[in-house]
Amino acid sequence: LVLSGTGSQPGTDIPKILLTLTKILSKILPAVHVKSPLPPEFISRDMAVVKAYINDPLVYNVITPRLAHEMNRYVVIGAQNAFKIKIPVLIQLGSRDTAFSGQKELFGMIGAKDKTFKQYEGLKHEVYNELVADRVKVLADLKNWLDRHV
Repeated sequence: LVLSGTGSQPGTDIPKILLTLTKILSKILPAVHVKSPLPPEFISRDMAVVKAYINDPLVYNVITPRLAHEMNRYVVIGAQNAFKIKIPVLIQLGSRDTAFSGQKELFGMIGAKDKTFKQYEGLKHEVYNELVADRVKVLADLKNWLDRHV
């Protein structure tokens, strides 16, 4: 199992008041579209990747309160059930990923004996879409892990 850009809690850059409002609005206005609190630059330091993300017709810069609340809720539920994971796990993340927090906590909760944690200094949310020099390292680590486990 390979995980990237995940954690056990919503990101620390997301204000607590916004999490509370999302919970309330998910009940009374679940489908209203609101601007995403995460700027496009959260995904990568590679501006070509950010530009492609901004111009991708399948990427929307809005989110509904219901989707935001359920995503945050299930990140926590997933972490609470991580002890059930018994297969080998690789977690790769950037140290500047603001989408989620609690990555080390999640790693500790995973029940597998064979688990690997790789944090890359300065990288953001999409470690596989970072600057080329960093991407090479991330993908080499992934390949090495897969070679040992597949």
